Amino acid sequence: MTPKPVGSSVADFKTGGGADAFRDFILNEVLPLVRRKYRTLPTTLTTGHSAGGLFSLYAAATHPEAFQGTIATSPALWYNDARPAREFADAIAKSTSPQRIFAASGGVDEADIDSTTQAFYHRLDSLRSSTVAVGYQRYPDQTHSMTALGFADGWRFVFERVSIRHVAFQTLPSTADSAAIAAALEAAERTYAAAARELLLPEQLPEDMVNSFGYRLLGRGKIWWALRVFRQNVERYPNSVNPYDSYGDVLIAAGDTAAAIQQFRQAIEVGRRTGAPVAAETREKLARFTAATSHR
Repeated sequence: MTPKPVGSSVADFKTGGGADAFRDFILNEVLPLVRRKYRTLPTTLTTGHSAGGLFSLYAAATHPEAFQGTIATSPALWYNDARPAREFADAIAKSTSPQRIFAASGGVDEADIDSTTQAFYHRLDSLRSSTVAVGYQRYPDQTHSMTALGFADGWRFVFERVSIRHVAFQTLPSTADSAAIAAALEAAERTYAAAARELLLPEQLPEDMVNSFGYRLLGRGKIWWALRVFRQNVERYPNSVNPYDSYGDVLIAAGDTAAAIQQFRQAIEVGRRTGAPVAAETREKLARFTAATSHR
């Protein structure tokens, strides 16, 4: 996991220098195999701790186009007389490919790692790359082995821009009129797409985000807008069960029971066809509203 040793590391790491071969093995053999065998997204992250953290940052520095995110906890940046702290930062900053880099270190039993990780972060942050976002977290009470818990913070940093808290309709006030709702939806679509594009994720708003907003509109009595939002979710995610069920709920609220029954039936049919689970509540609503309609 180490780059070619130089300086004092030549004597200390006589078998070092395998990072290029390991990186190429991952890029040229492991990833193509995984992508042939499984359904995957093109989004690729590398994570590592200690020597693995050193390797992850080396991979990001030497092949930036391969990774959209890198998480390095307690990276061994003291290696090669601490040159990687500057050299990796400079190389990553020159990347023309969008990258999100997260580094972490602890305050117990890793003074060399702590200082060089902070130096790496401050160096990369000071270069103000237009394509690279960098984050850092220090855990002052954690030992070297425990800073690996920072992976969770790293994941949050990498995907932070596509989190729901950045979606414009999250802060929409309850008094919002139709113009404000339309503007929030347009802004949400635009900003989410831009953030997702950098991570090579699908650019349309995720089903669950839209669903959450639809129910918020429904709860505020914005029936017309809720109908529009849920209908759009069905159109975008025709092979998912939940949008049909949710669309059925708002149709009930709108007084169109017959159309709602069709949506509940469609939810069950999609589940049967795709093997996805169908909530018992969906079947109960179908039975209840079908019975109520037949007794009229």
